Amino acid sequence: MKKSPVNPSSFEQYKTIIIALGVFMGLLIVLCLVLYIPYLGEMLNLGSGGGNPNADAAWQPSSCEELLGKAMEASYSGCQMIGSNEICYGNNDVSAQLNEDAISQFTNLGDTIPVKDLLTLSTAPMDLNHDVWGIAVFKLQANLEGTVPGQNVSFLVFGDTGLYNYSGDMYSIYFSTGIGSVTCNQVPDGLKVEVPEGSGVVFNANGAEIALEGDSVLTANPGESMTVTLLNGTGTVTADGHSQSLKGGEYLSVPLDEQLESNGPPSAPLPLPADLAYELCLLTEDYCDPNDPLSWITTPTTDVLAAMNQPTNTSVPAAPGEPTNTSVPNQPVITTPVPVITTPVPVITTPVPVITTPAPVITTPAPSSCGNVVFGNYQTTGNIISVTVKNNNAGAVILTGVNLSWDQGTNGQLDEIFFETKRMWGQKDNADSSASLSFSPAAPQRTLDSGATGTLKFYFINSPASALFSLTVHLDIGCGASK
Repeated sequence: MKKSPVNPSSFEQYKTIIIALGVFMGLLIVLCLVLYIPYLGEMLNLGSGGGNPNADAAWQPSSCEELLGKAMEASYSGCQMIGSNEICYGNNDVSAQLNEDAISQFTNLGDTIPVKDLLTLSTAPMDLNHDVWGIAVFKLQANLEGTVPGQNVSFLVFGDTGLYNYSGDMYSIYFSTGIGSVTCNQVPDGLKVEVPEGSGVVFNANGAEIALEGDSVLTANPGESMTVTLLNGTGTVTADGHSQSLKGGEYLSVPLDEQLESNGPPSAPLPLPADLAYELCLLTEDYCDPNDPLSWITTPTTDVLAAMNQPTNTSVPAAPGEPTNTSVPNQPVITTPVPVITTPVPVITTPVPVITTPAPVITTPAPSSCGNVVFGNYQTTGNIISVTVKNNNAGAVILTGVNLSWDQGTNGQLDEIFFETKRMWGQKDNADSSASLSFSPAAPQRTLDSGATGTLKFYFINSPASALFSLTVHLDIGCGASK
């Protein structure tokens, strides 16, 4: 078959369309490459940083200030609905041990439970690589006499901190800071107390009584000391029978033994160092100026005692060139002088009687048999063994230690011992079977009065879930019991 000849004009027309289409496709490919190459370079780490992952800020971990700000904001927003005498899960990561009767969960951000349900609490240290900084928020009723009643005081537990709510109401606690590794030295770990203006709170921390009418930050290291730093207002710390007052911008320390028990008087207050002031400022909503870190501290500039000794004339002198007559026109001027009281104050000369009656000395010997001290009401609850001790002796009995034996394969390790709500032994040095342990001499609850009954509690760890606990207890006064 003979082919039809090609029309030259028609070919030229198709050729123009093909060229135009090719140019369009080329431009489209170039555009796609322009848009995709930066993304591809970011994915392959081929940017202007020459392969340095730190060249792009998007790949940098959070700074201390950034993570702290996000964590504090998350805590305040997630815990807005917290009620009085409750605790809220503020920011990851927080671990808690609850009473067996607790019905609420405490595992997610914003979870709240009654304070009475909490046994122990630990918050995670700052981890910049994973945006972790544990925060738990407490709300407690203000209880300082003479201040505005009905207000709530906030307790913030943050960073590498462990807390033990042995009183059940957070008004008597033991806590320690800096237990694990610290990934951000710029931010402290500890306990912050936020007190509303005009209100106040009194609580016991590590055996020391603390009264606050201002915000404060507390830290504690076993075997070293507990530090109380007052950010504003006033406060008083009492330990070992001695009290010390401090004001905003000052801090003091209380010595602690290895069991976190205060074992000495509080130190004299010192002014807050500049570097510590900047760290503490990061825990507030104030602007923190590293060049002037003390600017946010509200410290009184007037010596209160000196001001009390100044003359009481408070009249303001007239400005230069101004008349001194301040009477109101068309009003009578009162010229009657104020009478001066000249009657002398009588001096009391009656001597104060001196009491010479000597204090009685308790000479009642410790009981020599268990007929005077009775054990009873043995109970096992989870990993806790409790036993009551009743003193039928004529005088008080001081429990200074115990000799224990148990099956470690069944019970695990002994972690802590309590007498009533006071921790007598433990926290760091776990004991194996057959241990002779001395109670803390600073614990007043170890005294059992005549006719009184107290409860000893033994906490074990690393024990099987279905273990049948067995324990033999012998007090150092010679009495014992076993289960």
